[in-house]
Amino acid sequence: MGAPTMTTPTTTAIRSQLDDLIRASPDLSLPVAAVRVLASIVKTSTMSELTLRLTQASAELKNSAPKNYSIIAGCESFLKQLNHTDYTDISVDACKQKILEFESNFTANAAGFLAKIAAYGVALIKDGSVILIHSYSRVVMMLLETAALKKKRFSVIVTESRPSKNGEKAVEALKKIGVPVKLIPDSAVGFVMEKVDMVLVGAEAVVENGGLINQMGTYQIALVAKAANKPFYSVTERQNVAIRIY
Repeated sequence: MGAPTMTTPTTTAIRSQLDDLIRASPDLSLPVAAVRVLASIVKTSTMSELTLRLTQASAELKNSAPKNYSIIAGCESFLKQLNHTDYTDISVDACKQKILEFESNFTANAAGFLAKIAAYGVALIKDGSVILIHSYSRVVMMLLETAALKKKRFSVIVTESRPSKNGEKAVEALKKIGVPVKLIPDSAVGFVMEKVDMVLVGAEAVVENGGLINQMGTYQIALVAKAANKPFYSVTERQNVAIRIY
């Protein structure tokens, strides 16, 4: 007889599960959403198939969005935890519980980092500031919304971030909370830089050497900001880093 076969959700099903999570909770970060999807597989797997199913599901999630470093980061974090957990002399249920605790802690830590970002970032925004942001970053928008709620007076310049429509998305979000905002072409960054007091961008990932991976165009904006001697801040939920200065 051949080896028993095991079924694994298709790439479409795995990605649909992720998309459903994001639709249900728009403020959920992609790494947290990816970890939650993988954690759901733990609950329905036997120990003999667990590692294989998680590895396959992780690969399928990453393949569904090969350049989405937020999803990749979430998957890699989960698999790293799986591979570094000691399952010796514990029951199957206890083993699963240890893995699921990582998902719970990962989600809680992400919320804690958001609180740090709000505390650190709001202090950086002075009344009358003009802030340049690039594209749409959920974390940057959270910071700006917190500043607005604290009655900080500031205005925002947003890059279009073509070919996406993320710049327009950011403009609409800022208008809803009453923040003065202007949309500019990506090519106008050099022209407006002398008028801004700081640059705020998000981060799809922060690599081990401290480098930043973010939306296309971030590198050019950073170079212009440095040449103009303007503060450039990356806002990220990475552990132990709430705001990074470049």
